[in-house]
Amino acid sequence: MRCYAIKDCGRVRGDVYSVGVRHWVNWFNYRMSQFQAAVLLAQLERLDEQLGIRQENSEYLSKRLEEIEGVAPVKVDKRLTKHQPWPYAFKYDAKAFGNAPIERFVEALRAEGVPCSRIDHPPLHMTLAQGSIGKVKRRNRYPIAERAIEEAITIPQWVFLASKEDMDDIVEAIIKIQKHANKL
Repeated sequence: MRCYAIKDCGRVRGDVYSVGVRHWVNWFNYRMSQFQAAVLLAQLERLDEQLGIRQENSEYLSKRLEEIEGVAPVKVDKRLTKHQPWPYAFKYDAKAFGNAPIERFVEALRAEGVPCSRIDHPPLHMTLAQGSIGKVKRRNRYPIAERAIEEAITIPQWVFLASKEDMDDIVEAIIKIQKHANKL
């Protein structure tokens, strides 16, 4: 019954649409229509090319960001031969930007035309502690994960389908913000 409920958006087999039917699980409807499948099949023909462009641009941006004091790309394990920015993240050190709060830096970067944001959810261990999956005891804290949420800025993966010049524009925007950090 539970497997069927998962397959069928959390609904139980049988009298599915009756009022008062209790769901076995909270689930979602990720089934696609025939039209969506047709569009997906056409898009899959471009997948390898787009993955290559994204990886090349994310690696390029990472190298360029390493040139700037106060920002550091999140490192990718060198054993990975293929990886994708989902999302791309880099660390922000306010000390290199006149102690400007990260929110002000994000606003300034957006004003320069760079789509970016902060991570909008807590680390997994904090989510588990709050949800119904399980409890994390207070003594099992993960300070590095908690600090990472406070320092991370993300750029959506679709940005990496752009050109190398666009990656350079991101770098130039950060340099400009750093140069004028006293105005943040």
